[in-house]
Amino acid sequence: MGTCRGGAEAVKDLPQILSHPIFGHHVQLDGEARDVLNAPVVEVTLLYFSPDITDAEKEGISKTFSTGIGGDLDSNTDMRAVRSGWSVERDWPMLEGREKGEGTGTVFSILVGWSGVEAQKKSGVIQGLVGKLGTGGNRQLIHSATKLVECREFGTART
Repeated sequence: MGTCRGGAEAVKDLPQILSHPIFGHHVQLDGEARDVLNAPVVEVTLLYFSPDITDAEKEGISKTFSTGIGGDLDSNTDMRAVRSGWSVERDWPMLEGREKGEGTGTVFSILVGWSGVEAQKKSGVIQGLVGKLGTGGNRQLIHSATKLVECREFGTART
């Protein structure tokens, strides 16, 4: 039987095979993520704010987002579910449009479950809200990144 070398040995080659740097950070979402992640496509938007953003500013941004997305969620049948929340850590590395390792921030994460890619593209809901959040009274939005992820239902295998 071989010697167990622990987690460091198990992941030592990951930087050579992954396309992005590895980092572990956490988000406290406003509800269960399963309903979003069971959608065929998930839009993941990360809004980077100053690391020294206050709790009151965070609350204002969360409220602006919730108010803005509420009517869209009720009226857009292609939008399956929405979850959002703030990062626990204040040093999230910035993705997209920045050099590797350049800049960190406190992140407001938005997860939107869509019926498909075309529905997300024609909607523009999140882009409009990002514009409002970035130009509101706080003016602390310093960067944003959005990715679309195809998902499969929990407990099912890809064929």
